Amino acid sequence: MKAGLGFIVWDGLRALLGAVGRGAAWSVAIAAVLLAGTAVVLLPDHEEARQPETQLIVLAYLERDLSEDDINRLAWEAWRWPEVSHQGFRFVGENEPKEIQRRALVLHVEDEQARIEVEDRMAAADGVAGVEQLRRTLTPPPRLPPASRIGALIGLVGALAATVVLARWSMAAMASRWNNELALLRQTGLRESVLRLPFLAAGALVGLTGAALYLGCYWGVWAWAQQVPVVLDAAPALETGGPMATAIGILVALLLGLLGALLGYPPRHHHS
Repeated sequence: MKAGLGFIVWDGLRALLGAVGRGAAWSVAIAAVLLAGTAVVLLPDHEEARQPETQLIVLAYLERDLSEDDINRLAWEAWRWPEVSHQGFRFVGENEPKEIQRRALVLHVEDEQARIEVEDRMAAADGVAGVEQLRRTLTPPPRLPPASRIGALIGLVGALAATVVLARWSMAAMASRWNNELALLRQTGLRESVLRLPFLAAGALVGLTGAALYLGCYWGVWAWAQQVPVVLDAAPALETGGPMATAIGILVALLLGLLGALLGYPPRHHHS
């Protein structure tokens, strides 16, 4: 019986080879559904406009022989100053917020008056060899417009509709090429659940092909985004969502393929 089922499935799949172009189009539509769905999930639904930010920074360069205890004491003292919003420590060779030539405390302040006060205090503090002020403007990365998520939703609906149409179109071509065999098998009294197996196998194959196309696109974009930080700024979940996207993508593509096969399966009266 198992050998007979295997022959029926294989014979039906051979009929799909004659409509490989339709099956390929169906696979692309499934991949488009997954890509549009991923975009809907990853893209923010709304985002407030961000303006350029000006930072006022005081760099306090430390004496070379200053001990770790003295550095900690100085850092804790500066942290208690109300004019300091936040602070950090930099080693030689670091380049944030600029190239550091010697150990330094980095003190961020809110306004010009606070900068003057912090700079004067640091210049007079023990263990500080010099003080430098730094003003810089940070321009936020470009953001995708809010309409991009709406576009992804429209694309998702359109791709789903195309998937249904292409599934029925592909299954109709498969049924046409397997028409005589299907009619003969029905006359032998085989259950419809058995006769659906070649169509379900074809749908699963198309779905897995669509999943492969989707994953190739997703991981290709992921690899490209590692070199283009602005992409990760626009969709931060892209960097960490790969494993889940892989698992869900394969499952959803397989389900879409099987559902399309069921929708496109020819009723009995077509072969009576």
